[in-house]
Amino acid sequence: MTYTELGQEFLMDETRFLGVFDYMYTDSVFDSEISTYYIALGYQLIVEVSFDTLPIDQHHQYRWFTINDLLNDAHVHENTKAYF
Repeated sequence: MTYTELGQEFLMDETRFLGVFDYMYTDSVFDSEISTYYIALGYQLIVEVSFDTLPIDQHHQYRWFTINDLLNDAHVHENTKAYF
């Protein structure tokens, strides 16, 4: 997964477990009438990376945030904010 997201492979030993996060959506990718329940395991990985080297297959816009700026930005999804 880190190779797809960051262009580099890392070992689980290099991460710090943040916890279990769950999210409920009233719709799904399949149907607006079918709800979706996600369970995510959060990990922290500290790396030195340049925007120029990040893959653009899944994401085409990257931005660094301070935690305060991230929490107060209306464009950042509430489920992303839950990690902070």
